Amino acid sequence: MDDFIFGTLSTDSLRIQRVQNRLRGVTHTSHIPRDPMPGEEITLQLSIGPDQPADQAWVYWTTDQTDPEGKMGEAEHGFATEMKETGSKWELGIWGFTRTFEATLPAQKSGTVLRYRLSGTSICQGEDFADQGTYYALYIDLDEPPEWSKEAVLYQIFSDRFSPGKNKTWLQTNNLDALFGGTLKGVTDNLDYLESLGITVIWFTPIFPSETYHRYDTTDVYNIDPHMGTKEDFKKLLDQAHKRGIRILLDLVPNHWSQKHSTFLDAQQNPNSKYRDWYTFKHWPNDYECFFGSRHMPKINLRNPEARKYIIDSAVHWLKIGVDGFRVDYAIGPTPDFWADLRKATRQAKKDSWIFGESVDDADTLLSFDGVMDGSLDFPLLEGFRNAFGFAKWNACQLARYVDDMERFYPDDFQRISFFDNHDMNRFSWIAKNDWNRLRLVALCQFTLKYPPILYYGTEVGMTQRRDALQGGRKLDSEARLPMLWGDAQNKPLLDYFQNLISFRKENPLIWQGERKTLYSDADFWVYEINSKRKRLVVCLNLNANEKALPYSLNVKKILFTSHGGEIRREGDEWVVPGLSGFVVRV
Repeated sequence: MDDFIFGTLSTDSLRIQRVQNRLRGVTHTSHIPRDPMPGEEITLQLSIGPDQPADQAWVYWTTDQTDPEGKMGEAEHGFATEMKETGSKWELGIWGFTRTFEATLPAQKSGTVLRYRLSGTSICQGEDFADQGTYYALYIDLDEPPEWSKEAVLYQIFSDRFSPGKNKTWLQTNNLDALFGGTLKGVTDNLDYLESLGITVIWFTPIFPSETYHRYDTTDVYNIDPHMGTKEDFKKLLDQAHKRGIRILLDLVPNHWSQKHSTFLDAQQNPNSKYRDWYTFKHWPNDYECFFGSRHMPKINLRNPEARKYIIDSAVHWLKIGVDGFRVDYAIGPTPDFWADLRKATRQAKKDSWIFGESVDDADTLLSFDGVMDGSLDFPLLEGFRNAFGFAKWNACQLARYVDDMERFYPDDFQRISFFDNHDMNRFSWIAKNDWNRLRLVALCQFTLKYPPILYYGTEVGMTQRRDALQGGRKLDSEARLPMLWGDAQNKPLLDYFQNLISFRKENPLIWQGERKTLYSDADFWVYEINSKRKRLVVCLNLNANEKALPYSLNVKKILFTSHGGEIRREGDEWVVPGLSGFVVRV
């Protein structure tokens, strides 16, 4: 395996197994309604495979924030609607049939949370099937992503590794699994740098109290880690960032936290603890559900109303302090009906708050969050970027087809926030063997696609790592979390390039407002236009390492941006483009 991508679908064998499991069992994730509007009827679909046979199916549903209950088609709380069988389909992958069902629920008014679960019976078994235990929810609204998010340029800061503050040194720089000493004051001290870079949003990895340097296992979601600073430091950072037009996103981690969290300690030590049901104990007190088998990160049972309220209230708490939104960690972990409640509470707390999820999963799963989040980190596009620009395993035509298909698949108002590396994988510079032309080219592609781009801290100044994130089968993602480079250690020409690229995007709102269309692609070149009624830009990318003549006619009015120091020249009717370079023109 050339690359390391975090998640449950990181290999082909895992993906094949997922497909087979879905087909053989009960499948609703890929059929969840897409952002239903007020006043519109709601259609629910269900696919049932041979491992869970059913001859009849029902939807039990409520609109009063309570759980729907029922059995064998009879509602015990809320309403019951029968699902009609719509057919069967032969599936080669499981060498068997799936059966499909559908139901239509009445239209709802704006602000409604419609909670539902699915159930069915089999003639041969005569009892409800397993999916009756999964609760789903839809939030009915007219909300779009906040206007400011559409032109956002994000900068991801790994909180412990950005800066200890001006005139301060790192605590240490050898043990990658220990604190280096990044602080909130360190970020505030460098806001001028971030402003000059041109970014408009900072996304922080967790800043809450924790015993680990990464802080994805917090002990308190309502406070700041003392190593990072104080709430007053954070409020000062918010104030100073907002004055510069920079918004702040926090990492919200609703799926799990530390085994040292006070509620878990009580639940584990006290058999009568009121927090016992905040967790899922298989055998109390030491056998419990946790995050990827990591016992120091117990999974939170968000089906418990008090646990759910505690997490949602924490998000509202930070919004009221001044945070502008959240990147939600491991969004496929919590119960599916959690997200509608989070959406409603955060929208009520701050109308223009922005929330997108981390879902390292297939495209159908990403799309299942449409309507309960503003969007999702675009992991499928990440793999396309790395395969084409990083490893050179895909040619330009493959990438063009892949991106075109993605844009046809997703609705236009579901934001797919783009990136080509982050804290959970090898840096792009590492997989590209520090070939800065490849880095410039992938960034040019990223910054000329519609949805908001993320720049991982240090990418703009040439940060790389000491060794690969996979060593002898062990995951060492801390290799991609080295301390930020400052001063003379920075790659100044690269920094200039990113400043110019960000400025170019911001000066051309057509990029996120217009329509993109592929004009030409072959093994070497991908040419696409971005157009509106008044303006038209064309982007040309040469993925070949060698200089090539572009076999596509361009009537160029002006070259607006280039990724490469080499000359793009005209020879007769052809444009000759340096290897691993791209340019943007007005036509």
